Amino acid sequence: MLSVLSQPRALYAMGAEGLSLQVGLAAIQEGDDRYRAGGALDLSWHAYSARGFYFEQNFGPVKRSTYLVEFTRSLVLPPIQMFAARVGLAPLLERTQLHYQASKDQAFNRNEYEWNVGLAFGIFWQFHDQGRLRFQVAWDSVIFPAGLNGGILLATARKNLLTLSAGMKL
Repeated sequence: MLSVLSQPRALYAMGAEGLSLQVGLAAIQEGDDRYRAGGALDLSWHAYSARGFYFEQNFGPVKRSTYLVEFTRSLVLPPIQMFAARVGLAPLLERTQLHYQASKDQAFNRNEYEWNVGLAFGIFWQFHDQGRLRFQVAWDSVIFPAGLNGGILLATARKNLLTLSAGMKL
């Protein structure tokens, strides 16, 4: 039988019982109203989580990879206790790789790296059975300052993440 996190202390059940590991599917939206699919990994202990995300996009000779890690603390939302919130920091690394196959164009091959650190905010609904299984649906938003890495073009503004994950108590 599934029980929903409905009491303030239940929010910490995932950590109070021990370490929890979840993997799942994620989608990222970066301001252009289009989502890219990716993967998610969540390691939680008590009310603290380290959540990693990976997204990749290929178009022609260009490959764009996004690595995002959130270090967050979970909090109960008093009016609606079946939901919980999380806040924390999120470092970001984006890699753009330009790789041409033709030998005449290989002089244009290059890798560019951009990074930034932002504030992560999210709302999630986690449920679990009475055993070890865990399931989570989450929406997170990360807000980045402009030009933290010396540039102003890449990792500014925000990134929204939708996540569906499953895992177990370790």
